[in-house]
This record gives sequence, structure tokens and C-alpha cells, in this order.
Amino acid sequence: MNHRISSFEFVRKVLSAAAILAAAFFVTGLLDGTRAQAQTYESWTATADNFTNGADWNPAITGATTDWPNDNNGLSVLYRPLLTNGGTIYYVGPTEDDPFDPNWTNTVDQIAIGPASGASASSGTNTFIMMGGSLTLGDSGGADLAVGGYSVNSISNNAVFTMTGGLLDDTNDTASSSDASLYVATGSNAPATVNLDGGTANFNNVYIAGRGVGVVNVDGADVNINGDSYGNSSSGGTPAYYISIGYGSSGTLSANGEGAGTLNLISGELDLTNAEYLSIGGRCNSATLNVSGGELDTPKIQWGFGTNGKITNMFNLSGGLVNVGSGGLTHDGTESNRLVISGGTFSTLFGQSWSDDGSLTVTITNVPGPGIATFAPSQGASIKISSVMRGPGSFNAAGPGQVILAGANAYTGSTMVSGGTLTLENTIESANIVVAGGATFDLTSLPIVLTLTSQTVSNSSSTVTLNGSINTGTGTVSLTYNGVIPSFTVTSGTTTLSSNTKFYINNTGSPLAIGSYPIVTAGNGGSVAVSGSLPAVTVNGAGIAAGTTASLALNDGGLDLVVSPPVNTTPTNIVISVTVNQLTLTWPMDHTGWELQAQTNSLSTGLSTNWADVSGSTTTNQMVIPVAPNNGSVFYRLVYPPQ
Repeated sequence: MNHRISSFEFVRKVLSAAAILAAAFFVTGLLDGTRAQAQTYESWTATADNFTNGADWNPAITGATTDWPNDNNGLSVLYRPLLTNGGTIYYVGPTEDDPFDPNWTNTVDQIAIGPASGASASSGTNTFIMMGGSLTLGDSGGADLAVGGYSVNSISNNAVFTMTGGLLDDTNDTASSSDASLYVATGSNAPATVNLDGGTANFNNVYIAGRGVGVVNVDGADVNINGDSYGNSSSGGTPAYYISIGYGSSGTLSANGEGAGTLNLISGELDLTNAEYLSIGGRCNSATLNVSGGELDTPKIQWGFGTNGKITNMFNLSGGLVNVGSGGLTHDGTESNRLVISGGTFSTLFGQSWSDDGSLTVTITNVPGPGIATFAPSQGASIKISSVMRGPGSFNAAGPGQVILAGANAYTGSTMVSGGTLTLENTIESANIVVAGGATFDLTSLPIVLTLTSQTVSNSSSTVTLNGSINTGTGTVSLTYNGVIPSFTVTSGTTTLSSNTKFYINNTGSPLAIGSYPIVTAGNGGSVAVSGSLPAVTVNGAGIAAGTTASLALNDGGLDLVVSPPVNTTPTNIVISVTVNQLTLTWPMDHTGWELQAQTNSLSTGLSTNWADVSGSTTTNQMVIPVAPNNGSVFYRLVYPPQ
């Protein structure tokens, strides 16, 4: 009987047999103490020259077992893969063609890329690339993954660890919280780079730079600082794990301010929710956290460590999302602690309110991000910033919770309230204040009334809540109005308008016909008042009906836009009313455009010819004037055309 197989089945069988032979050859060569080129064993591979030109990857030199594989159905237990003299190791993970169980997990007690201790190594680049599979690091009692060495007197060669996929798990330390999962460039002058470009990596403590230059790039991976063993909630204690950038050492070299550490979050997620904090700064010369994308979740961000004052601790936020817990933003020490924001968003972790400690140097700049610092607390939570913010960029309170600005901020870009509530406890120098519909601009905590000078207050849509008092002074009010819904509601305070205020309305609906249109309404405890006379108003957008004029008028505690017919040139009467020492003069709406004149004389003089124009009266049909009891006699008249 003839048996026929497909070409695909034939190739698969040949490759499977070849894989078994290769594995057997490699194991035999290793146990014999010889080197093999470009051979593979399940999830371990090496470059062709790796085993011949210097990659010292020999369990025997560390006194570890050489039983590899052992008797547990192919499970590989290796004490220390050690790269010291240049070369590359690839870890690709088990595949369906493995000669053993494809579900095994490789457990390694420690991986040292570059010497872990002792004297310096020769020049070259040592590279470890994890491309897939599952790799578990054990409890070495020290650095389970040492990239660039962690107790080396001097080292000049490069060390690189790159992860593009798979699962790297190192949360098994139990001896002490100081036993770090990951050491990066903790040897003197040791350049080291860790690239987490894919897959999932679980660590306990992470130290970036001690005496060397260390860089960690997170660009697509999910990185978790779990604290799953020692001193954490799962053990009944408090989380004791963290990431330390520029941690340094207590030795002589680090005391002189050597080393530099950088953590770059480009994409992916960096999750410290089960840890204690993320620290920027220690005993190194500099420590930098750059977040340009992805998501960072941390209970606290701490600048500085100790009091040597030698380093600059920098957090650059240009994109991505940073969720902070109740620990907030703090500092420890005398170093220069800087926060530079050009984009990205600060929010709240698990709805926890947080604040800073007022000690940070904060700059909002226009590069490399869009130039906007966004704070977006969740519903019911708050973020309070007491540090002074400077720079040309803009600030955005995005809600839905409350943002509180307590510092005397001097940033010169716009202040935007795109959602939730922005509460001011101190003055701002922002050129433009823009509040979105449904959002609240809260001024009730200011010690003085906010008075505009060259600033502009506007809304991007209806209806905005203005809570507290504001004097528009010589500033600008620019309202977006759809012809139906009021632009602002004033609560718990007074909005005071001045004749010197520049007042604009952008009509987003149809041209407004003759009539009165509420643009600012009075809510609970709120009102609109006038200092002197109401300002002139300009209506842009769809504008007003042809042949009509626009003016402002107080109405029921609020403010109306009045669209009037062409000016009636027939003389008319002035209606006078007095309320709480204020004299209100009103004339027909169709006489808007007439000019109010006044003269003040003694009782003995009476009416004379010393008429004076009342500023702002030509754009309205109502004037409110304080009563001055010491004046002997005051006379008013309307004239047209204005003189």
C-alpha cells in the first residue's frame, strides 16, 4: 500500500527532526565545555560569533549547575547568563517545533549584561534581545537583571537589553526591598540601555544609573512595578517598591555627583499602582523623566533624594497621560527640581485627589509638544498646584473634577477651562481666559476681586458658570452667543462692567432681529453691575439685522444685548428712577444713538450752559449714575446728533 504525504508535511517533519538534532548537538557541546556556532536550544539562540569571540556565557564559571536541560521534561534552569566581552544573545521563546513541552517557562536566577562585579571588562557591546516566550528571573539577593554592572569599579563597554515581545517576570525577591529587579548602569562610567519595545515586563525595584549613564526606553511594552513579594499589600504590609532615576550610591564616587539616569516613556504603559513612588533624582549628576506618550500610573512622583544639592532633577511632559495618586508631587532634598510641560495630561489615579508641595520650578513651554499643560482630575476629585508656573505656554483645566491654582502664576499663554471647575486662589497673568460651555470658572477663593487689564475673558460655547466676582476694567469680554442660550451665568458674586471695557459678541446663529437677548444671566447670589456706563458692543459673526444698532442693557440682575431700529431723531423724554443711591436714566430704545449730557451747579446758579458729554451714552438707552448729595443741582438732557 502506497502512502503519500504533502510537500508541507514533508518539510515540517524534516525541520522537526533537524531541531531535535540541533538541540542535542548544542547540549552535548555545552556539557563538554566546547563552543558551538549559531546553534539553538529551544528558546535560546546566539549570533554566529557570539560563542567564539568573547561572549562569556558559561554556567560553570559561576559555580552554577551545568545540568541543562535537567530531568524536568526540558525545563531550563540556568544560574547566570553572563555577557562580558562583546556579543549578542537572543531569547526567542518556545515554539510549536520545540522538542519538549511548548508551555515550559525558562527560569534564570540572574542575567548580567556586562560584568556584575569586579574589575573592568574589555571594550565591546554586550546585547541581550528577548523576542518572545516567557522568562522568569529568580531571587539572586541582588540585581536579578544587571545591565551595565551593579558593583563594578570601572567599565568601558556598552550593555544593551532589548525586549520586543514575551513575558519577563522578576517579582520574586523576598529578602529585602533593596534587592532590585533591574540595575541599569550602576557601575562607574558604564553606559547601559534598556529598550522595552513590546511584551510585558514585571519588576520590583528599578535603579536607573548609579555611577554610570543609564537609559530606559519604554516604547510599546507594558511595564509593571508589582511589589508582589516583600513589604506589599499582598503580604499584609505597605508597598515598598519603586523606580529610582539617578539613584546613585552612597560611595565616594557618587558623592561627587557622577552618573546620569534617564527614563523615556514613549508608548505603552508604565504601571506603579502597586508600588510606593517614582523618584527623579538621587546622588547622580542628573536624573530625567521624559514622557511623550503612553500612560504612567504612580501613587507619587518624588523629586530629589538627600541633601547634596548637586544634581538637576527634570520631568519633561510633552504627551501621554500621567495618573498620580494621593501622594502627589513632592520633593526631598536641596536639588533643583524642575517640571517642564509642553503637552500631555495629568490626571488622578483611581479618583484620588492630589496636590504638589509648592516647591517645584514649573515651566509651560511651546516645544516639543503643543504648548498646553492639561490637568484633568476625575469626577469628584481635585488637583491643586501651589508651585508657580511660568513660560509662554497655556494651561487647560479639562475636568470633570476640580483644578485649583494656588500659586501666583506668571505663564503668559491662555487659561482654558474645557471641563469641570477651575478655582483660582491667586492671581494669574494669562493673556486669555477661555471657558467652555458646562464648565465653571471659580473666583470665590481669591483674596481680591480679579480685575482685567489687557486680558480677555471669553467662552467657547454656552453656558459658562462664572462663580465669584470680576471687574472687566480695561480688559476685553468676548462672548460666543447662538442667539438663544445665554453665554454666561454669574453666581456668588458680581460681574462689574466698565465703559472702558472692550465688548464683543460672536453671533453663531442667524442675524439678530430687533429685540432684547439675555447674554449674561444672574444665578444664585450673582449679578451684573456697571461702573460708570455700559461699554459699547460690537456684534460679529452673523451680526444683527440690517439697519439696526446694538447696545447693552442691564436687565433683572443680568445683561442683555439690545438690537434697536434706526435712530429716531424726534426729541423724547428721559425717565428717571432712584434705587439705593443710584440714579437710573432711561429713554426709548429707538433713541439709542442720542448723547446724554449733564451739568452740575450750585443751588444759587441753577441751570447754565456748561453742558458736558456723558461717556458711553451714545451706545445705550440707559445710564446708571451714583447720587452725589453734595452737588447743589444736576441737570441732564439728550442731544442728537452727538456733539
